[in-house]
Amino acid sequence: MLPTPHPHRLAAGLGGKTTQHVSAAVVSLLALSCGTALGWTSAAAAVEQGEQGFAVTADEWSWVGSVLTLGAVLGCVGVGALLGPLGPRTTCLGLAPVFIVGWALHAWASSLWMLVLGRVLTGFCFGATCVVVPIYTSEVGESDVRGALGSYLELLICAGVLVVYLLGAYLPLLWLNIFCLAVPAVFAALFMWLPDSPRWILLHTGCREKARIALSFYRGGADVTGELAELEATLKCNAEEDEGVSLAAAFNTRASKKGLALAICAMLLQQLSGIDAVCFYASQMFRDAGTISLSADEASLVMAAAQIVFVIVSLLIVDNLGRRIVLMVSSGILTVCCFAMGLYFYFNSGVDADHSLDWIPVVVSCVYVMGFSIGLGPVPWLFVGEIFPDRVKGLASSVANTANWLAAFLVTKFFPTINETLGVYVSFWVFGACCLAGVAVVFFFFPETKGRTLDEIQDDLNGRKNRRTTALRPEGLHGAGTEKRRYGSFDSNSKV
Repeated sequence: MLPTPHPHRLAAGLGGKTTQHVSAAVVSLLALSCGTALGWTSAAAAVEQGEQGFAVTADEWSWVGSVLTLGAVLGCVGVGALLGPLGPRTTCLGLAPVFIVGWALHAWASSLWMLVLGRVLTGFCFGATCVVVPIYTSEVGESDVRGALGSYLELLICAGVLVVYLLGAYLPLLWLNIFCLAVPAVFAALFMWLPDSPRWILLHTGCREKARIALSFYRGGADVTGELAELEATLKCNAEEDEGVSLAAAFNTRASKKGLALAICAMLLQQLSGIDAVCFYASQMFRDAGTISLSADEASLVMAAAQIVFVIVSLLIVDNLGRRIVLMVSSGILTVCCFAMGLYFYFNSGVDADHSLDWIPVVVSCVYVMGFSIGLGPVPWLFVGEIFPDRVKGLASSVANTANWLAAFLVTKFFPTINETLGVYVSFWVFGACCLAGVAVVFFFFPETKGRTLDEIQDDLNGRKNRRTTALRPEGLHGAGTEKRRYGSFDSNSKV
């Protein structure tokens, strides 16, 4: 049996917000491992030269890189069915040994198929991580910090890419792989002391005392009697509504259908902005641009570092400005950058290229990464964690994330083909058009989830106003001196 932490041992003295940030950072160590997997093929190019004792052709190496996406799709599909019975905490912990086995196959592969299997396993964990981590952070976080907590996923993915790039330049291949293997081991050693979300505990186990301990932990050891009672009332309401309703029928509700459409739209917008194409083909893009001041690898490192800096900016602003504003600003910046990059390649390519303008793709790419990192990078992940009702959350999140990975596969697959047949500028103009459309879609259709509880979001999607706050809250839950806390699913100090 996994150890159950007590708030007075781990959270006392930290404060609720600090405990939530620390917990989000710890669970996002899984995302750090995802980032190392994403950047591994660039950092471990020596494998292609036969360093592990077996020959790898260029075509086989391309498969080593691409099967990560296949594994991610399998992870998205598989984890949805596990979230309900196992819960976010146990599901996350279960990914650690799979990650470790995958990295062990990377480190000690004696054949191509061992390496491919290792990539599939790490890809599986990557896809599963992108589903379960946003759900965990949205359920344990208070409404006024939920956006920041959700941004840790993208931040740690970017950090993993940068770390593996840097270590790949200085460490032997074996030690690079061992470092990557150590990350999920460290995650498991730290995360095993954190409790599951109080919402899941009440919903799936009905153990009130265990839920109270967990909620108190995530509030820094505070008294949560009123909050817990209100959460119970909310979940009881949900259970009464869902009684006798099949899972298929639950997917057919207005909130579920609208939430799924919005989540898929957010994920498609993230990928159709062209970020994977820019990152995966950065070296070739800078080489084609004839960059003088930086080598292709150095330019890629600059982009990775810039991405980390501006994801941190997003973490600081997303709960103040709101998801809609951040997404629209991000999409607008990317629109300008994509059209500018297209114009550069249209007017400055071939034998007549003006090399005095070679700085343009580097600067525009850094601005592009800045724009992506403040909005379209982190916000879709946290948005998917917020938008679904409990009954369909696991499977619906899996569907949305699968759409993301399939879109990523299509973009990276056809980006070089379009470049060769129509020109690089066409690709960037298509991405720019998608980003411009994204501004309009977010403006007209996306709800603002900033500062709203998970159940308030559901009421909004269902077209109901203050249903729980006016009809369901039992009197006398909030004694004198109860501090107002907007939990992931309720407001503990609302008027009865």
